[in-house]
Amino acid sequence: MMKNLYLTSTNYEELFWLLNDGLKIICFVDYDSEHGIVDIAKAFKQGDWIDVGVRALVYFTVNSQDEFLKCCQKYNLEWIVPNGDHQVMESKG
Repeated sequence: MMKNLYLTSTNYEELFWLLNDGLKIICFVDYDSEHGIVDIAKAFKQGDWIDVGVRALVYFTVNSQDEFLKCCQKYNLEWIVPNGDHQVMESKG
């Protein structure tokens, strides 16, 4: 994990369910892992698709949990844990 002042997580299953619950989540992704350059992106669900990107740069767009988990690992995604009250959907399998 990178050093920062935010509470971040790499629990991609929890992130998947938060996005399916309608939350938009700020995250960090590797832009250039060879040089340690990290980008700030937004993860959100639009219709059946989950998008992770910033400005006109889309890191990935997926429509299944398996694809989502793989892409999160590929981009070394860390997400900022939201504070406040929200219900997390439970996995059904």
